[in-house]
Amino acid sequence: MKRKIYSLTLTLLLGLFSWNVTAGSGWFSDFIKLNVNGSGVAGPTGFYWIGTDPSYGSSLVAGLGNVTSLKLDGADMKYWGDVGDRTGGSFFYEIKSADGVTTYTAATEVIWTQTALGGNDFQGVSSGLNVDLLAGIPLGTACKLTVWAKSWGTSQGDSYLSNSGANYVATFTVGSISISGATGITNGTLYSTLKGAFDAINANASGVNTDEIALKIAGNTTETATAVLNPSKGVNTLTTAAGSGYQAPVITLTGGTTSAAGSV
Repeated sequence: MKRKIYSLTLTLLLGLFSWNVTAGSGWFSDFIKLNVNGSGVAGPTGFYWIGTDPSYGSSLVAGLGNVTSLKLDGADMKYWGDVGDRTGGSFFYEIKSADGVTTYTAATEVIWTQTALGGNDFQGVSSGLNVDLLAGIPLGTACKLTVWAKSWGTSQGDSYLSNSGANYVATFTVGSISISGATGITNGTLYSTLKGAFDAINANASGVNTDEIALKIAGNTTETATAVLNPSKGVNTLTTAAGSGYQAPVITLTGGTTSAAGSV
């Protein structure tokens, strides 16, 4: 009789031990909120998902392409923990050159506001950060934005959303052309193509025969569309600004190709 009681007690203890081992936590529907090229941060446009595809927004790891502005608004992430054991969470971001040699933004942690969704589910939200992710990055630079996240609890510890430790990486290149001196356009505004810069001048400049516009090109740009600068918008001369890292433009005209610095 004693053996049977002992056997029953052992079975219950093993069952309890097994339940504790399988207790866990996880993630679902996780987004970084970015304003890319002024497109805004409202979903789905500004929602870039990491982790499992929630069939909403855009994939962060698909890349951001050639950007002229890039701002971080925050995050919107959902996660769970067995026995409801999640007490908070945060996300991290870091920006380096594409080759990983230069760090432009060191790993930065942002703690979000957690809300219980019911059951074992939680949501962490951060917004309104308005962080300029291009600050300090030279024009024309190829970069990578790395993102990961974690939640924490009392008995289950930290749970990382980290792509098995590799984290989530989006590549992008900073627009290589900037202009200054154009009436109606903020000095230093970035463009990815000459056509984009010229179109902006045509649409905004208003100082008839008074604007002298400085053009900075920090890398090669291949134009597939015609870039036309309309002199009737008040452009007097277009000069190449001197400076380390900038190139004299090579522009193909109907009469041939010119690469001379100075007025174009």
